[in-house]
Amino acid sequence: MASEARKTQCDMSDYSVYAVLFNDSTLKVGVSSKNRVRLRWIEQGADFGGIIHTVTGGRKARRLEDRLGKHSNVTKVVRGERKIKSLQDTLDIEVAQSIVDDFIVGIESIELGTHVEMEALSKHYSLPTLKIKPTPWRKRSDPINERPLVGDVVGMKGSLLVTGIGSSYTVADLKQVVGYSLDSDGDITMVTQSGLMDFF
Repeated sequence: MASEARKTQCDMSDYSVYAVLFNDSTLKVGVSSKNRVRLRWIEQGADFGGIIHTVTGGRKARRLEDRLGKHSNVTKVVRGERKIKSLQDTLDIEVAQSIVDDFIVGIESIELGTHVEMEALSKHYSLPTLKIKPTPWRKRSDPINERPLVGDVVGMKGSLLVTGIGSSYTVADLKQVVGYSLDSDGDITMVTQSGLMDFF
């Protein structure tokens, strides 16, 4: 249970209710403290982000987020598997802006207005364009212990880490390994097969 001081701080702080868009056209709404909203978008690996409304008080912000999240064509959660599948998708800022504008106009709220200025976030990621679809490091049901994650780091996008060996890529959601330690000196045996792209 939150202390009275924490509740007071929450009630007096400014929060941004935001929209983020991923390259597969997934639209998500969320809430973050105003001073770290862009960082929140980047942590999620979003491709575009914009502030819908700034609200004083955490409870008010969550209520607005909940109200917006009940509309069709929007979600409040984007799973890692979906982010992995969309790594090769592309979307330009004009299309992203149009998707969010249509959503906001459909809400018909004087309080929110009719436009959210979207910002492209690709410059914040170190992941280059991938020509080949990366293989997921593990399925959710696979054990993590003793599972090798090998290759050179290609880049990151949000919590997704892409490694590469030759022309093959592997993608791991680092949220899955919170609480685990990496053994960079461990011995592993790899059996690899050449990919078609290795011959070009």
